[in-house]
Amino acid sequence: MTTNRTVQNAADAALWLAVHRGFHVLPLNYGTKTPLRGCVDCRAEHCDHTPQTCPCLARGDGALCHGVWAATTDPGVIGRWAQRWHTSVWAVHLWVSGLLAVDLDTRPGPPPRQPLNGLPWPADEPPPADGLDTYATLAALSGGTVGTDTFTTDTPSGGLHLIYSTTRQWKGSQGKVRDGDDTVRTGLGWQIDIKCYGGYVVLPGSTSKAGLYRRSSTTTTPRPARRLDLPTADRDTDRPLRRPTD
Repeated sequence: MTTNRTVQNAADAALWLAVHRGFHVLPLNYGTKTPLRGCVDCRAEHCDHTPQTCPCLARGDGALCHGVWAATTDPGVIGRWAQRWHTSVWAVHLWVSGLLAVDLDTRPGPPPRQPLNGLPWPADEPPPADGLDTYATLAALSGGTVGTDTFTTDTPSGGLHLIYSTTRQWKGSQGKVRDGDDTVRTGLGWQIDIKCYGGYVVLPGSTSKAGLYRRSSTTTTPRPARRLDLPTADRDTDRPLRRPTD
């Protein structure tokens, strides 16, 4: 069980990012890291409307329904959530915040023979150990590096969340291999996930069952995403970003 101080730290961090960076934040379930479901009327078994037409969300008083679409920048609502739910895990809804996240995982398991989607793995490069290695090689092939010049979070498993600002809508993707295959055919590469529309990531200062999420960058400002950061992104993801606040 988390301590009161841990709970307070997570909520304080979320509040600061909402006020100073315009992040739309929301509390998550401590055990599952999924959005809390505080509004009974809008649960799936009762719901006959979309988040965009939800009367509960339209009131703006802090209804927790429709998953990440409940996220807000309102300090009063965030304060009431913190007092009501006492969770140590908070997240940012990426798309409505004008953000995109590159999620680099460190899941155990042998890498595929071809870890990059659509690009041959360099013959002189050792196989990647995880998503950090995969992304570093992908960035090098594109003339860049994996830096922390943007808002970056260390995850408890040893992975990274690289958060960028964007004015485009990016389709979420996962870099994985199908059973029996030896080539990544989705996303950017092995253990690289892209999150944007309808996606969220846990904020630094949060503590889940897995451990603490820590900010590893010197900045809390997301750098604008460039093609260098997403060198083989799907063409159909490059569309104008339209948020409810636009």
